[in-house]
Amino acid sequence: MNRGDKGALGSEGGVVDVIFTCEERCWDAVVDNLLDRGAPLNRPVHVFNIDIRDNHEEALVGGEAILELADALNEAAGQERSVYGAQGWMNGGGAARMSFDERVPDILAEWQPARRGRER
Repeated sequence: MNRGDKGALGSEGGVVDVIFTCEERCWDAVVDNLLDRGAPLNRPVHVFNIDIRDNHEEALVGGEAILELADALNEAAGQERSVYGAQGWMNGGGAARMSFDERVPDILAEWQPARRGRER
């Protein structure tokens, strides 16, 4: 990654697995854009909206919550790749990727109650 780069390695080609937005209308725009593109790569993309009020305190709490969810997703992805191997991961296929995609709703369900306890 280059200094000042706000993206992540691998996203230069516009290929991502997870997208976070912080406002419902942004989520709508992202989903509309993905639908307009169709599915040329035929791979799943998980789009999460974390509503954050526009003030410093809520931004800190929301940023921490997003980081916790991202860490949980990364941990699950690593676990699945170590169990099933990384073959097919980058093209959205393979056993590890399929198993990860199946775990995402459970990860989100575990994360949500913890976040609700910190909302102000």
